[in-house]
Order: sequence, then C-alpha cells, then structure tokens
Amino acid sequence: MTRRDSEVPIEVTSRHQHVSDKTRAFVVERAQKLLRYNDRIAHIQAVLDEEHDRFLVEMIVKVDSGATMVAKEESADGYRSALDALLEKLERQIKRDKEKRVSHGHETVRDPNQADLDEPAEETYEDVVRRRLDEA
Repeated sequence: MTRRDSEVPIEVTSRHQHVSDKTRAFVVERAQKLLRYNDRIAHIQAVLDEEHDRFLVEMIVKVDSGATMVAKEESADGYRSALDALLEKLERQIKRDKEKRVSHGHETVRDPNQADLDEPAEETYEDVVRRRLDEA
C-alpha cells in the first residue's frame, strides 16, 4: 500500500508563539520530501519553538510498520536552517529503517529437518569401528 503526498497528514504546531502561514507552508513542503524515502509514512508532526534567540524544530515521523522516528535541531539563524539540518537527520533514520525492512534476496529459508551441509554429520559407532579397522 502506498500513499500519495496529499494523503499523509502533516501537522505543524508551535510552542510559545504563533507560526506564520509562510513558515507553516515551508515546513509542510519540506516535510513532504521525506515521502521519497519511504512510502509507508503514516503521519508527520513538526513542533516549532523559539527560546532566547534560538529556533528549535522537532519532527516526529510515524511509519505504518510501527516505527517512530524523532529528530530535534536548533539554530540561531532561523527555522529554515534548523529544519534543513533536521531533515538530513530524518532522511538517514528513514533510509536506515526502510533498509531493515527490505528483503535483500540473499537470505534463504532453511528446512529445519534438512541436515546442515556446513557441519559434518555425526559419526556413528559403526563408522568409528570401520575406520579403526581400516587403520589397523
């Protein structure tokens, strides 16, 4: 099941101040780019905050598989620079999460009843007796 960009809810909230429509639109636009890395993203939440000339951005990404990825970043230059650094962190997390879940094709399912070909079979009593008689 894949989702289209418009179907993934992206929630932008703020602590201690109001977020302008321009900033909100920028955050939504940038958050939608995360969908390139995993089409199973179910929800994105961005929290913006400003404390003593520091701009803080926190983003929470929830994936259908149950994984939740969280990244936080702060910058003195504004929300845009903090958001850019935060998105780089989230991209790495999302890619890593998807890699864990992708089958790479080199893993084989073994029949537990089948003898392990890497380990030699256990010698029976008869084999030991024959070998000792051959050595003598």
